[in-house]
Amino acid sequence: MKKALIDNWTIENIINNYNLGILNESVEFQMLISALVLWDEVCYLDNGYCEWWNDKVENSEELKVLKMLTPLTETGMEQVRNRANEDYNNIYRDNYLGVVAKGALEYLYMAVENDICYMPFGKRAEFILENDLYKKSHQYYTRMDAISVLDKEIFHHYENLNSCINKAKFGLNANSIFNYVKGNASSLCEMVDVIADLKKKKMVKKFKSWVEKMECVISKDTILDNPPYVIKECIDELKEIKNMQYKDVSTNFSAGAPFVQIGVNVTIPIKKLMKPNLVFPAFLYNYAIRKK
Repeated sequence: MKKALIDNWTIENIINNYNLGILNESVEFQMLISALVLWDEVCYLDNGYCEWWNDKVENSEELKVLKMLTPLTETGMEQVRNRANEDYNNIYRDNYLGVVAKGALEYLYMAVENDICYMPFGKRAEFILENDLYKKSHQYYTRMDAISVLDKEIFHHYENLNSCINKAKFGLNANSIFNYVKGNASSLCEMVDVIADLKKKKMVKKFKSWVEKMECVISKDTILDNPPYVIKECIDELKEIKNMQYKDVSTNFSAGAPFVQIGVNVTIPIKKLMKPNLVFPAFLYNYAIRKK
């Protein structure tokens, strides 16, 4: 998957948080920044519900980063809407509001049709999780999940440090990509340039290409019962990471619900890497540790 998709609700929440002066604390905004780095394009559905926020973005230099989003036309949406409406009425109507469940189904089905990763938040994300729709749509493992392994390690590093040094009490936002972008931009406007420069780096391209290979295989129906070699190969590459500069930090990694039996210990590296596709997560970890 070379593209990610966020809904207009998410973008509206980002702008509302900006209006309240807490944009940097918005989970949606942090994940959007990560997505802009990890995918070639981050899209929104140009379905008539984006005029308000588009106008806000056009008239605010501080929201310039939202201009990096790509509109996705509604071509082929009638069939998707009909399917979402039918499924909602037959399965979910009694337990969920239409604006939540039917909206989530429309975005999810459209994402699957176009080989795009859908990134929902709030009630729509809860609906998808509660009904195991990520697994059913083969979107249960993406590059964002790979980075989350790294983010957990950064969090654990400072959690352990805080327990040893009571007066430290480091405040930590364990979103490594967002922290890097924010730390290298003096304003919200400059985030655009930092993101653009990061996307050009060879280490980022190598990492994206590596995860995309796994995403491509996961999207096929045949893997549910028999995990293919490419999945095991990717996990083996994670196992090969070693030579920490500060200390060995390990975590349990699982490649998603269908592969719960394939669990490995992962060590995030600093000094030396065996695989070029893992230089980027090592770089992010090194930046997070040194930054503090």
